[in-house]
Amino acid sequence: MRASPPPILLVSHKANRSGAPLLLLDIAKALKERQVAKFAILCMEDGELVSEFEQIGQTFLWKKNGSTSRAGQIARSLFILYQLRKFRIFFLNTIVHGHLQNKLKRFSRKSVCYVHELEAAIQMLTNEKGREHAFALTDSFVAVSEAVKENLVHKHAVRPEKIKVLASPVAVTHRSATDHSDFVKAFRLQHRIGKGKIFGVLGNAEWRKGFDLLVPLVTAYFHLYPESEDVFVWKGFHFSSYSSFSDSYDLQKSAVKDRIVLLPHGPDSMEHLACFDVHLLLSREDPYPLATLEAASFGIPTICFEGSGGTTEFVEEDCGFSVPYGNLISMAEKLKLLATDDKLRSAQGARCREKLLLRHEKSRAMEAIINTMKIF
Repeated sequence: MRASPPPILLVSHKANRSGAPLLLLDIAKALKERQVAKFAILCMEDGELVSEFEQIGQTFLWKKNGSTSRAGQIARSLFILYQLRKFRIFFLNTIVHGHLQNKLKRFSRKSVCYVHELEAAIQMLTNEKGREHAFALTDSFVAVSEAVKENLVHKHAVRPEKIKVLASPVAVTHRSATDHSDFVKAFRLQHRIGKGKIFGVLGNAEWRKGFDLLVPLVTAYFHLYPESEDVFVWKGFHFSSYSSFSDSYDLQKSAVKDRIVLLPHGPDSMEHLACFDVHLLLSREDPYPLATLEAASFGIPTICFEGSGGTTEFVEEDCGFSVPYGNLISMAEKLKLLATDDKLRSAQGARCREKLLLRHEKSRAMEAIINTMKIF
């Protein structure tokens, strides 16, 4: 009689609508649909996705929002740890779970860590002890890009044979801007964009994403091309954050403020993405941003920095351009090239869609991820 597959615990560091938790939600759905093994989910923090995880399977919540006393939290943690003894494989959705792994090591279970972080994020999101536990206690790593793998090998001495680079699954590989034509027309009218092209960024307005490079880039662009009617859009600005004043200070002082549109986060990202002619990635560090893949689904090429992460692995020579790190003049020149060469932009956009389907089609990519849990 064939033995039942070992039960799996999926661990999410957060339960908000950000990349890693949402991907883990998809993985949980795939495990349930394919009946791979019995599984449960552990959310380390409370959030809106907890209820969605609960609809899929048994869900533990390590830290619940509210006025739980310290004694109550300790009791909750001990109860959860007791429940976790029955699981044989731990699938951790980021590198930040080192302290949890140290608590779980007494169970002598196998663990797979899905790494979405490059070095700046690793240093910012973990401490020395947490990193030590994570790298010592993980049996197998899944990296979202070759850049992530190289960082694990060269900065943290992880053996290459312990790391598998797998494509992120993408549910929708083909979108059409014509489906959002009314929105696009209204957006251009609202922001007085005539015949100019729209260069757009999707992402948090923060240092890692290169928000502070936006005004210098736009300044350089209009110094080179003063007659241009093009517009730059950043979707993901936090207007209500404590740093919004300082974040927008340079913009308000600049001569190009009328050529920049800042938009808040919201559920309308796809509608705004449909407005873009070129997807712009100013990130200093980005393991393999979903925004690049979402842009590709619309047939929109990306311009990014060399050495900034995994985006260059998708862009290569045919889906946009990678310019020397920090070289805003070169970035401005490539933006202008794509703005004025409709044939090139269209050809690169078509290749984006082809590559997205080839590498990131959800069923195949998800199967590869699930297979990492079957090796033990």
